[in-house]
Amino acid sequence: MYELVYKLVTKRESKEATQAKAKKVIVEHAILQEKIINECQDQVESIVWKQSEALEGLNKKIVKTALNSISKLKMNILLHAHVAGSPFDVCKVDLDAFDGVDMNELGFDVLCPSSAA
Repeated sequence: MYELVYKLVTKRESKEATQAKAKKVIVEHAILQEKIINECQDQVESIVWKQSEALEGLNKKIVKTALNSISKLKMNILLHAHVAGSPFDVCKVDLDAFDGVDMNELGFDVLCPSSAA
């Protein structure tokens, strides 16, 4: 009978030791899992921050380019309106500036500029 009690006590102690080891492994696993999650979150936050900076820089570049284009368009419209709305005096045109120009290198027909070269 003492043998049965001894076996029962031994099994109970063995079971308690196994449960203690299992709890220890579970706690270690939870700690390791939390550490990995924190590392991944830091990496994700870093990537998101870098991407948002890149997007912000791109947006600034787009705005700058758009403003430059609008400014050039406005100047062209004003120039065309000024030329179209005012009398053209051919006497004020300096034709000597075209002295060294080869008409074949211009890329269009000088006598009919709207036609294909």
